[in-house]
Amino acid sequence: MPPLAYLIFSSAIAPEATAYRTAYAGGLMMLAALLAGGCAPAMILAWTRPNPDPEP
Repeated sequence: MPPLAYLIFSSAIAPEATAYRTAYAGGLMMLAALLAGGCAPAMILAWTRPNPDPEP
């Protein structure tokens, strides 16, 4: 997470440079990948487990 925060916050300081825009986009994509990867096991378990209280 520290490199991710560095990419996002350092590129927010100087937004006029092209390299900083690329770093900002890369940081946001990395953040999205980490969030999706962290939530994936819980989503898979929720979809595969049977419902304990089925509706009548």
